[in-house]
Amino acid sequence: MQAKTIIIGGGMAGMSCALRLKAYNRPFILITDRLGGRVLYDPERKENYGALFVMQNYHYARKILTTGRWINTTKVMFHSNHSKRFATLSRETLSCLPSLLRFVKELLIFFPHYERFKRNCLRMPIQEALKLDPFMQAIFDKPAGEFVAEKNLRQAVNSFVGKFIFACTLTSYDKISTLDFLNVSLGLVLPVYLFSFDENRMRKILEQELVLDAAVSVTRKKQGYEIKTHSGQTYKAEHVVMATPAAVTSELLGIPAIRGVSRCYTFHIKGRPKSIYAEKMWNLFSNEYTASALVVNWDGTYMLYTRTPDANLDEYFDTHELIGRFDWDKAMYVHGREFLAERYDEHLLIAGDHNGLGLEPASVSGIHAANQIIKNS
Repeated sequence: MQAKTIIIGGGMAGMSCALRLKAYNRPFILITDRLGGRVLYDPERKENYGALFVMQNYHYARKILTTGRWINTTKVMFHSNHSKRFATLSRETLSCLPSLLRFVKELLIFFPHYERFKRNCLRMPIQEALKLDPFMQAIFDKPAGEFVAEKNLRQAVNSFVGKFIFACTLTSYDKISTLDFLNVSLGLVLPVYLFSFDENRMRKILEQELVLDAAVSVTRKKQGYEIKTHSGQTYKAEHVVMATPAAVTSELLGIPAIRGVSRCYTFHIKGRPKSIYAEKMWNLFSNEYTASALVVNWDGTYMLYTRTPDANLDEYFDTHELIGRFDWDKAMYVHGREFLAERYDEHLLIAGDHNGLGLEPASVSGIHAANQIIKNS
């Protein structure tokens, strides 16, 4: 089958790319085994087994997702270790106030730069957008641990911010870039919401273009690319957008170096948590724990997020019944400084969250890929 453009991957990047091309009446085929990617929403249970929330500034991701209940960040318990815990509003907050105020100041500096950076990334490669803003270039290259030390933010980060980062990434803050660190940390000062995803609605929108299959090979030809799928189909396209997870993109294209991955294991549980975890709706843990977060759902069940698949539920619950689970062995690409250029060659573009952490950067990269195709067709 011949196509002008083929998008491989149906996560936030692939769907954002597809909707943009459709809005401009550009022909394409979207090949994916499942719409949503790291968004895994169960409409029957009204629960997310993957990404959990969106921020107010997720302008592009929220075009696909439906914003739900506001998350009250005052209803959080932070656990430093098994003997020390404190709520958002507590003496610990007062003792950290100077450091927290310095941290908020850095976020206020970062926010307008980041919003401009996202807008620029819609129409130009990340490297060009970084060159336009030396501030963004500096934090893109700087490890977050260095930034925290330079700005004297350790008290705030060790008490509060680091636990939020760990809850969101299953990774210690000093293992990620300053850009990712500040981007995720915006969730502590901006409104944050749960969300739902209507996969059936998206299928109807992309009904003519959607192929439910998985690419197993992507081969460069004289004119464009040839894609073979798991079902045995062969597709040829002038343009290809690789909107697959970084590990899949690396394997299909033979790219040797990508960012390191974090792992996340989601347990949906019905039961009674231990008393120390029953005081607040959200429990966030330091990286001394196997778990990163324990969250109360709308129906009184719980989500436990861990970095190992064999978590001992007895550590967190007096009684428990496992309703469901999902294993994200490759959850987020957050470690290291490897960079994947969006333009692989004249016929192939790479989109996803391989250079920036979260649903929003993935959406931006998908729109960028579509804009390049629109501009050149």
